[in-house]
Amino acid sequence: MVLRGHKYGIREVKVKGELVVTVGDDNDKGMLVWETRSPRLLAANSMTKTILQGIEFLESPADLISFCSFGSANHLKVWKVKVFKDDQITEYSVGDDLGKLLTG
Repeated sequence: MVLRGHKYGIREVKVKGELVVTVGDDNDKGMLVWETRSPRLLAANSMTKTILQGIEFLESPADLISFCSFGSANHLKVWKVKVFKDDQITEYSVGDDLGKLLTG
């Protein structure tokens, strides 16, 4: 499986279940979120004022995957991926809070 999306280098890759989050290097300045079942890109976030240093997954309930991104310029942000599952389909909603949907 090849996940494409970063234009330049990748600083960090983190995996939790079917979710992959990547952080681009200083030239790329992006953070991408994929699910690997399809596979498909769920969200892309390009940083203009901040250089991301990395991400860490947080403890969260089964229907929610949370992680924080951290970097320069006092950047610390919590992201939430809401997971909707039934017998035939899994859907994801990604946002920096659940009321503000970035992509789904």
